[in-house]
Amino acid sequence: LLSNSDCKTLMEHIGVNNWDPNEHLEMEYPDPDVMNWTIATIEWGLPHPDDLVEYELWTSSNDYLGSKFKHNFNDTAIALDMANDTRFTPHMYILDGSHWNCGDVDAQGNHTFPCKKQCTNSGRYCAVDPEYDLSIGLDGMDVVQENLRSLCVWKYDQTNFGFDDVMWWDYAVLWDENCGVYSNTSTNFNEACSYAQMDKLKTDGSLSTSVKQCIADSGGYGYEDGNNTILHAECKLKYTNSIYAVPLVRVNEFLIHGNIDCDPPVTTATCEVLAAICAGFINGTQPDVCKVTPAPTIVTCTDDQLDCNGTCYGPHHTDACGKCLTYSDPNWNACIGCNGQINETFDCEGTCGGYYGVNTCGYCKDTRQPGFATFGVDCEGGCDINLKADECGQCLYESDLAWNSCIDCEGKADGGKQENDCGFCKNPADADFETYGKNCNGDCTAQSEEVYSLDRCGICKTSEDATRDACVGCDNVADSNKILNPCGVCVNKDDENFADYGKDCRGECTTTIANTYYVDDCGNCLLPSSDEWNSCLPNVEPTNTETTTLKKKESELTTVIVIVCIVAFLIILAACIIIGALWKKQTQINERFDSLAATYVTMEDNPASGGFPQQMGNLQATTGTYGKKQKKGMTELGDESGEDE
Repeated sequence: LLSNSDCKTLMEHIGVNNWDPNEHLEMEYPDPDVMNWTIATIEWGLPHPDDLVEYELWTSSNDYLGSKFKHNFNDTAIALDMANDTRFTPHMYILDGSHWNCGDVDAQGNHTFPCKKQCTNSGRYCAVDPEYDLSIGLDGMDVVQENLRSLCVWKYDQTNFGFDDVMWWDYAVLWDENCGVYSNTSTNFNEACSYAQMDKLKTDGSLSTSVKQCIADSGGYGYEDGNNTILHAECKLKYTNSIYAVPLVRVNEFLIHGNIDCDPPVTTATCEVLAAICAGFINGTQPDVCKVTPAPTIVTCTDDQLDCNGTCYGPHHTDACGKCLTYSDPNWNACIGCNGQINETFDCEGTCGGYYGVNTCGYCKDTRQPGFATFGVDCEGGCDINLKADECGQCLYESDLAWNSCIDCEGKADGGKQENDCGFCKNPADADFETYGKNCNGDCTAQSEEVYSLDRCGICKTSEDATRDACVGCDNVADSNKILNPCGVCVNKDDENFADYGKDCRGECTTTIANTYYVDDCGNCLLPSSDEWNSCLPNVEPTNTETTTLKKKESELTTVIVIVCIVAFLIILAACIIIGALWKKQTQINERFDSLAATYVTMEDNPASGGFPQQMGNLQATTGTYGKKQKKGMTELGDESGEDE
């Protein structure tokens, strides 16, 4: 209707780059915010009529209104086909997945399938999910697959019966009634049900076999299959012919607007599609179905011939909402909602007949959930998403300085603890709150560069301070006031003899005992080893003090050894006496016992009866045993039976 150059000019004005109807994938559309919006008014008339009319039906396997048209127009379409006056071609509405990047691949060349099962053939051919919810019911993939099967049925029809379209129309009706939108269930919307309808039409299975081969030859329709020639052609034709909605009918390339339900009886007055087809013929060449039957009079008009408004063959019809309207009425089928269903609407999530709704705060949530009404409601009952209840129960903004003001440094609500100057979390009532973590210099230990501590004098100094522990004396005792005198002796520095400690009688510091000078009995300052030691004493030979002391110790040691030996001898002697006495006592006891044993003997062992033992030694050696036997024998002697042991 528009020349290519006119369309190109229009597209350039809008802002479309690389416009080419044959290479639509190369075209680049501008952002809506910068697009040069244009209002175009296009007017056209009916194409030039001739003796053969071509018409197309654009529909889809889940198209509710398209299914209604196929049911109502089925007989009329077959009548037109049988008269060989028309050429009919069905087309299926297939979305090009590349337009939505459904066929994207990653860096390794693997398909990412971003559109999931809304598409077949690795994201190439798509259909909108019938329920607008990918998690339930049918998928767009189911719709695309049935669309291809339907196209393959038409191909079988054309191959085997020429321009006879009866097979396709019959299959379309069977599919809708038993598998599609008229079956009132989605469980039959599948391949098995489709082939079952084909086998009803061709009981020898030739139709279903041909369709399966058609699908395979064209490239398949699986989730990960590649290019399909039939589906690709439909996508391209849809774009070239500017088909953006279904159902849609084109007659001699003229787009039919308005209602196409064509409720029976189908006449040129009640069906705009038939009227357009009939208008495409040269006058006088129209088939019988185009001939308008004169309207009967009110007298001869039956109830079946009255429209809902009471007019004989009138233009009024009852729509799906139960209202009596003309097809051109803008309120026609106003109750038809999403997915072609009556009174069904999209919820806020885009799901047809879904359960999501907008609550008082404007959030789209599942109305079945308990928190639907309260979602988004703030702590003051409003809808301010930034107003929240903190851990202290205060309704504030998080930026408020009072936010969580009751949380102490341990993260506990109303815990009461605070950080002191050194960052330690303590109870302010603790006595060491202010000083905890500080050294003796009042600095925080963790922050101080030098280590301070109290020395042994109780003074706070660093470990490197040279005056640390200055009060400790030479005896390693703090505040002992002792220091080393000139001779190296540790003495209280206030001692009046401080300087004299460690000096001998010469006034010199001593080193060893051998070199120390002492005052002898003569008042001379000498070494004890000196020949002059005590030289003033008469008849007294000089003695060496160390020698005298040693001899004295040797004498004392000798005395101790002698005493120990005497005591040991006496102990041994006493032990011998005790052992001898015990032996003698034991011998006496044995002799006494033997005497008792000899007194108590049995009759047979008595010497008077000739039975005295031959070996008295054996008897004595077994005194204990014998005594027991003797006693038993004495008992048995008193037995009346007279039997001895």
